[in-house]
Amino acid sequence: MVGGREVNQEELVAAAAAFQEALAPGDGGREIAVMGRLNRVLLSWATVHGAALLLAPSPESQVGSAVWARPTVFHGTAAELAALRRAVEEERPPFWDRRKDRLPFGRLRTVLWSGEGPSEEESAFWERKGVRVGKLPAL
Repeated sequence: MVGGREVNQEELVAAAAAFQEALAPGDGGREIAVMGRLNRVLLSWATVHGAALLLAPSPESQVGSAVWARPTVFHGTAAELAALRRAVEEERPPFWDRRKDRLPFGRLRTVLWSGEGPSEEESAFWERKGVRVGKLPAL
């Protein structure tokens, strides 16, 4: 059930496809997503596309989980995106990988938010880093 209504398999597959469309194109490798709370759209997408999902055990550990896992996708609230931004600003890649065009954590291509969206400044920060910013598709 979602929002008090039953969701069928076709709706879940369609939601997974919409989520895949929201992602920045990748190199064809396995997607790795970090999320702070369970979400049917993300679970459906991971099932359909064979992605790895990392569910942070507590809100306080979500950014730490993202730094450790080096995801391709991060999902969170505007506040969680701001916390991730601080981690990216503090990131020090190894000396052999200090290219200016390097993605955050080496491969973060997409950040998705739910609830109230991030500020324009926040969105601009991610876009300057080459990261696509978007709202999590609804089911």
